[in-house]
Amino acid sequence: MTVGFQESPPNPALNLVRFAHWTLRDKAAQRRLVLRSTPNGRDKMNPIQNKPKRPGAISPADFFSKDSEKTKLNWFLFEFAAEIQSQIGKPLKKRLQKGGIYDGALAAFCIHYSKSMKTQILQQVAGRQTNIHHSYLPIEQYFSSLSDKLVDDLLTAVGNAWNEQTDMCVVCPTRCISEKDHKADMFDDPDYYD
Repeated sequence: MTVGFQESPPNPALNLVRFAHWTLRDKAAQRRLVLRSTPNGRDKMNPIQNKPKRPGAISPADFFSKDSEKTKLNWFLFEFAAEIQSQIGKPLKKRLQKGGIYDGALAAFCIHYSKSMKTQILQQVAGRQTNIHHSYLPIEQYFSSLSDKLVDDLLTAVGNAWNEQTDMCVVCPTRCISEKDHKADMFDDPDYYD
């Protein structure tokens, strides 16, 4: 007697196809790949390759200071920060630069906003909160000189990033939220640092 095995569908984010053939759901993965190859940096050292970060980079190293913090929840926050950065298009970036906000400050904001979401995420997972709320207040507190229009545009980018990130979570096998306290081995992968 032969038993048939049903193959699971391949993960398109892992297929080596041209980016043009990726589905909309895989655009987030595509942007993260592009972010890894764009010029970045700050003075923080890359703990895996032991070299300084490039200006404007968002690195996994921004989300842990010791090995016990290399959790799946912190990985989710890293991915969210990278997604916020990718949602800020060239026109908005140019307008921010006119206001004196360049890549380094923008990357630091993405990291800050992403980390500020940790409490809400934990509250929702614990069942104490039903929805995640994105507010203009953290943006105004971080960039106090921005116009209302720029704050609104940044908040829209944050909201779009959240939607993209959570849509990607539906098909991602990592389970960063449901296994939030487990170790995320991706923090030790040198490919994410440059």
